Amino acid sequence: MTSVFQDSESQPEERTIRAALGTNPDAWDQVTAALSELGAQVSWRYYRDGGWLAKATLGKKTIAWLAVEDGFVRVTVFFAERHRTMLGTLPGLPATTSGRIATTPLSGRLLPVTTEVRTRDDMRIAQVTLEAKLAAK
Repeated sequence: MTSVFQDSESQPEERTIRAALGTNPDAWDQVTAALSELGAQVSWRYYRDGGWLAKATLGKKTIAWLAVEDGFVRVTVFFAERHRTMLGTLPGLPATTSGRIATTPLSGRLLPVTTEVRTRDDMRIAQVTLEAKLAAK
């Protein structure tokens, strides 16, 4: 996961996020509003190999990682591999997303489920994934 924000000295701000999203500035608002409704806090962290990424947490639990890309927000939620079957059958996920989940390789021992939020439909997919993260044990 790589962000458009690579300068370690310049933490992303509302203005720079909107500029990076170009014609889709509402994507960031939609993602952060959904996380806020779930009670999650979003904080920025800089990583040498990925630039500035936002970490969404609920208490001590990491819910999602967010990266602002050129024109969209990438939302990645990590699950234990044992949740793959459950994720593939979630109501509200299109067949293309379920198929992608079925074939996504593990990242270490975790299953990354990534949504590129460009539209409201994409945000609905991300919302289903975020809610599944909170429900997963």
